Amino acid sequence: MPDYPLITLLTDFGISDPYVGIMKGIIADIAPKARVIDLTHMITPQNIREGALALDRAYPYFPAGTIHLAVIDPGVGTERHALAMRTDHYLFVGPDNGLFTFVIKRAKSSQKPIKVVRLENPRYRLEPVSPVFHGRDLFAPAAAYLAAGAALENFGDVIENPVVLTMPFPEAISNGYHGEIWAVDHFGSLETNMESGLLSGIDPKQIRIQVAGKVVDHWVRTFADGEPGELVALVNSSGRLCISIVNGSAANELNVGVGTPVDLIIHN
Repeated sequence: MPDYPLITLLTDFGISDPYVGIMKGIIADIAPKARVIDLTHMITPQNIREGALALDRAYPYFPAGTIHLAVIDPGVGTERHALAMRTDHYLFVGPDNGLFTFVIKRAKSSQKPIKVVRLENPRYRLEPVSPVFHGRDLFAPAAAYLAAGAALENFGDVIENPVVLTMPFPEAISNGYHGEIWAVDHFGSLETNMESGLLSGIDPKQIRIQVAGKVVDHWVRTFADGEPGELVALVNSSGRLCISIVNGSAANELNVGVGTPVDLIIHN
């Protein structure tokens, strides 16, 4: 571990209650040299998939050795496992409920090493453990002890098959691809599950996007390439097809959200 280890925090706790501050207090007590960066605490409550996508967008941009602590935990206090995980560059701590789906998929697809263990060792927790606040009693202490130099192997037994969400991926159709909206950001832009590779070698003038009865045929490189109020398509910073309204909210204008079908039609 570096002299000043880095811990990121991602939760659905919001900012009006003291829960995030309590977790930071635990970290400061156990690992006073650790630096803590908030990714977001505004994930929709209990929305594991939204949290997984947000974590996937963020974690690769941190220095090697960063500990990513994430808590979206509708199953807190149940039989679901609490885990710590090591990949080739990072450590992760949180519930074993699919929150780390994209981390696991990335590691497996690139054949990178990955090790997942249960948080079982009472040495690395706060007692008594509340059945409704594992962020305080299990996850924050585990991340802090890792930052202080504890070995991953000391936390508990190996989890051979951590939970991975079943994600809807685009399907090839006769004249293009059928997908859906995966995420809606703060600006109301609609991120789809179609990655930019699907567009490789295709003239954008041949492509039409169909969503909620609308056809989007203006492809832009960046938002300012369109006119204010115009519905446009572009590849966002995560490398996925995105539908936006320049200086407006596509989600509000089209009255759509996560799960809305999207078709990418290629005209020859």
